Amino acid sequence: MSENDIKANGGEKKRLIKKYFIILSIITGCFVVFFGLGVSVYMIIDGNKVLYSAGNQVKDWQRAAKISEKEGEEKEKNEEISVPSRTNFLLVGKDEIAGLTDTIIAGNLNADTGEISLISIPRDLYTTLERDKINELKEFDRYPPSYFKLNSLYNYVGGGERGIKYLKDEVSDIIGAEIDYYIMIDTAGLRSVVDAIGGIDIEVPETAEGGLYYNDPAQDLYINLKSGMQHLNGKQAEGLVRFRKGYASQDIKRMEVQQEFLKVFLKTVLNSETLKNNLAGLASDFMKYVETDITLGDITKYLPVVSKIDPNNVKSTVLPSDHKPIRGSSAYYFEINEEEAKGVIDEYFFGITEENSEETTVAADDK
Repeated sequence: MSENDIKANGGEKKRLIKKYFIILSIITGCFVVFFGLGVSVYMIIDGNKVLYSAGNQVKDWQRAAKISEKEGEEKEKNEEISVPSRTNFLLVGKDEIAGLTDTIIAGNLNADTGEISLISIPRDLYTTLERDKINELKEFDRYPPSYFKLNSLYNYVGGGERGIKYLKDEVSDIIGAEIDYYIMIDTAGLRSVVDAIGGIDIEVPETAEGGLYYNDPAQDLYINLKSGMQHLNGKQAEGLVRFRKGYASQDIKRMEVQQEFLKVFLKTVLNSETLKNNLAGLASDFMKYVETDITLGDITKYLPVVSKIDPNNVKSTVLPSDHKPIRGSSAYYFEINEEEAKGVIDEYFFGITEENSEETTVAADDK
């Protein structure tokens, strides 16, 4: 390979990495809009609970990028890095006061088409733990009840890495496929990017009160939005995606509003000169609010897939569930509607629809 070819390859790699951060900032912004409560991120290090520093995450990636860079380039020339056709991920928003994961989203990335599918899972979903997991938790002096709401699982098992592991396992059981990565994020990222792009124009839903009104001094949350088309700044946008108590269906309606916000947000971001002019700062800003197990190696591996991602090709829905009282209890939970949920999960995570399933059956019968 000539020197000019090497330089050309290097330039192309830099362009891909830059494109990755552009799309990372857009996708991360999309993730943020779903999170109804602020995140206070912690990790367990040497047995101590410490505040997570996203800055350290960035530094780790930077150090990893510099180490054996030349060797890595040679390896890339000689090896084809394989990416699974479908990658599953978990998006989590955690309440910093009670430690509850009040927003839980299962996502799927189709590497062949670049399509992203998101399923919002009700935080009050009925949950039980298998006996072997309960016995395992006893070794850590954790004693969760026989049943509880899904948003309590992270906290009941002790939070941190163990909390994420158990939550990933539980969501994996729900969708019938292993979760590969997780992302935990703070709504401060939403406020930051919405302000950076000059705000967004969106239709605020109708309510019996004529708008969205809610005050919670403990969380520094003050929502005061009239129904109808509004131009929202970052703080107001946060209020829109967090509001739920004024809706008849509460969490279900909130998840639907979040999905509508996502569509408007994407269109605004893609047309934003502010984002283009402040890309590096915005991407760095996002990383302050993110905890993830996605590594630099993963980023490099998925670069070819990133180029296929079209933000207009993101689909989202709510996991079909029924709101009902638990037998022998005054508590209300959501229980998965197994029949409807199967169809949604098959389509969003496995690409199986009723139509192509019938086509496969007919083709098999013709043989």
